Amino acid sequence: MATEPLYLNGHVLELERYDNKNPMPLRDEQYILTIKKPDGNIREKPILLNKKTINNVGIELATIGAIKTKEDVKKFNDFCETYYLGILFKVREVISDFLDHQELVSRFKTTQPLHYDDGKKWWLWDYSEHKWQMSDETDMMIEIENALSKSAFTLKSKAKAEILEAMKRIGRRNTPEPAQNTWVQFKNMIYDVRTTAQFEASPEYFVTNPIPWKLGEIEDTPNIDRLFKEWVYRPGVQEETWAETLHEIAAYSLLQYQPLQKLFALTGAGANGKGTYTRLLQRLLGEDNYAVSEIKLISSGRFESAALYRKLAVFISEAEESDMTNTNLLKSLSGEDKIRYEFKGKDGFKDSSYATCILSSNSLPLTKDKSVGYYRRWIIVDFPNTFEVGDDPLLEVTHEEMENWCRKLLRIAKRLVSTSKFSNEGDIEQKTLRYEQRSNPVGHYIQTNYIESMDDFVDFKTFNKDLNVWLKLNNHRALTSKSVSNLLKEFGYPTERKHVKVPTGRIIGVGQYEREDMEFITKTVIYGLKKNSLSNSIP
Repeated sequence: MATEPLYLNGHVLELERYDNKNPMPLRDEQYILTIKKPDGNIREKPILLNKKTINNVGIELATIGAIKTKEDVKKFNDFCETYYLGILFKVREVISDFLDHQELVSRFKTTQPLHYDDGKKWWLWDYSEHKWQMSDETDMMIEIENALSKSAFTLKSKAKAEILEAMKRIGRRNTPEPAQNTWVQFKNMIYDVRTTAQFEASPEYFVTNPIPWKLGEIEDTPNIDRLFKEWVYRPGVQEETWAETLHEIAAYSLLQYQPLQKLFALTGAGANGKGTYTRLLQRLLGEDNYAVSEIKLISSGRFESAALYRKLAVFISEAEESDMTNTNLLKSLSGEDKIRYEFKGKDGFKDSSYATCILSSNSLPLTKDKSVGYYRRWIIVDFPNTFEVGDDPLLEVTHEEMENWCRKLLRIAKRLVSTSKFSNEGDIEQKTLRYEQRSNPVGHYIQTNYIESMDDFVDFKTFNKDLNVWLKLNNHRALTSKSVSNLLKEFGYPTERKHVKVPTGRIIGVGQYEREDMEFITKTVIYGLKKNSLSNSIP
């Protein structure tokens, strides 16, 4: 079955039904396209058309000159729609290589907003995510090709260079308005935490961090509330009110600025909920809105800081003591100071970081920074309970509950910004003590259970055994004998081998002269300490 031919600028297009022995379903029927050039010659090989190739045929027709104008495009589309099973495959507007490239880009940006910032970074507006998405030159050229019916010329170095230069100039002039740092975006809607304003996101504003959830109708979050209580509440150790602090950390992570200059630490031994809480936060924020890193990488890796650029949170695991030799980085990250970013192949630049730092560790590392400016930043949440490994508890948190949680967190974020206060935050003395107890549990154990006495010593083996029992009871990780010995040395209590007189258990003599036999053995002892008789080292 042949179709009526289509005449385009001297070319003749004829479609003939592809008749095979096993006809495909109607929607997948195919045609043979024969193209005769103006000189009457037929192309070397007819083209087998299906719905996946017909758009490329349109591009080929533009390349050989059959399609030159918008009217030609309309004729070709009508031809396809009439004969090709009623399926219309649009050939995009033809822009020849003779068209001014600046005009090309100007017409392109009317349907695809683009931006080229001062740091030489490309941005495209993502209509599906309702945000500006960082891109690169290859992405930009692919978008240009997708907008053209004739794109082969864009591979030529001169044309490519001219198009990119035009895109840079137009993209630099097309600078969107900066987003307010008090805005929080859920899906396509923006809410201001300082006002009651709410409106739809658009390319007019430079928004890059939409939360992938819409607001629920209510604030009902029974499973999340239950999990938080199970994770942080332990009678005599930590009050139930710390569950609210977990909500507050999540709410604070939604903000695109650091109004309260906070660092958060989740501490406790393994299998206690820290990892699950972290995964819940990551699920809330969405994969594009957080980074996972290490302090030493951020501070020493040339390009690692770029991982934090325009992120809402950075999750850090198991910081070491060596990571805290220079705390200026943590202060900068939590204080809205500008930090240096550098992407590979790009010039470095400085910009503010609003990524909320969340450290998850068995214990906090020791720090030499004893300043108020350092201690006041920390909010430390203990996870004092241990759970059996089983089904993922987050499976119980439904899509609807996540949306309800978003509504609750928006209210909490407004309260945090308004009051500038977290629950259970405490004063600077309480913060300092809480940090030191978790970063230096051995020092705290000694201070509580021993007194300094230069003339005395204690048995290292007994000390180490009692210490590790105490560490376990207080949700700290156990320490090896070598680690304990090194810490004692740092605290000024060296360990040494010593000949010590000890009873043998044998009784010698008779009558009033009976006494226990003694002998000398070699033991490791700690000099300068004496057991506090009023203490109980294993509470």
